[in-house]
Amino acid sequence: MLQRTHVVLSLLLGVLLMVSAATGLVLSSSTLVAHMQTAPAAGENVADVAARIAGQVQGIERIERAPSGELRVTLSTANENSTVVVDPLTGSVISPYQPSALLAWTRNLHRELLLGESGRWFSGLAALAMLILVVTGAWLLARRLGGWSRLVRPIPASSGLIHWHMVVARWTLPALAILALSGLYLAAISQGWINDGQDASPAYPEASYSAPAAELNSLAALRNLDLQDLRELEFPSDPDANFYTVRTAAGEGFVNASTGQWISYQQHGFATRLYENIYELHTGAHSPLWTLILSGSSLAVLFL
Repeated sequence: MLQRTHVVLSLLLGVLLMVSAATGLVLSSSTLVAHMQTAPAAGENVADVAARIAGQVQGIERIERAPSGELRVTLSTANENSTVVVDPLTGSVISPYQPSALLAWTRNLHRELLLGESGRWFSGLAALAMLILVVTGAWLLARRLGGWSRLVRPIPASSGLIHWHMVVARWTLPALAILALSGLYLAAISQGWINDGQDASPAYPEASYSAPAAELNSLAALRNLDLQDLRELEFPSDPDANFYTVRTAAGEGFVNASTGQWISYQQHGFATRLYENIYELHTGAHSPLWTLILSGSSLAVLFL
């Protein structure tokens, strides 16, 4: 019964699984390339880096740190808004930021099959099918090898595609199970079945904060924040609301531009931390090594 389920499901949803795997391979490979191209900035704090950038670039509206470590600065001028990539070590502009239209199209195909919100159902179906194939495949492999304990032992040499199917499957089953489970979770999030905690936010400052701003690199809250934990730093846009909006890996809040102290801060709750961790497992956004494993797993799906 399980063998029939494994084969029939592979035949019925093979095209959907291959589209999901192929697009996943492209996305994970692009993430890996982005990691390799970004210069490391370990040990830097947000205050010093932001001060360097402000000394080189005028009209900063927002500094955003991408998962790869790339720093993108949104500039607001009288005529238009633009985004540039900057060097965290010098604060100088490297190049204009130009998001890839091909990657955007590939991401849309991976998540929604270019069908809009209704396409997310198919993405969820692909993740469910992958999970069933992993479970049935593990059972069939254990039975063929003579027991579950033999899954961690070398597979006896033989010829033919069946042998290589077993070898590749054995090594990629754990990663494929993680991809399937995380894909199901993200599909459930997209349908609103699970709360991702994104609606929780810190108390917005109600008082007036119009005192003159201090030097950026003197603000204690930003000096105590490691650059690797930064997600987004939004600069003050109103003289009567002289505070920074800060989003980090652990939470978000508002920093007084004059005193450098937190006005309010909301640490991420369990739902948000769960979402962040599962999203990381599915995309490898912040880990080059895990991204490489995900790329290999996507390629293995195409072979299997």
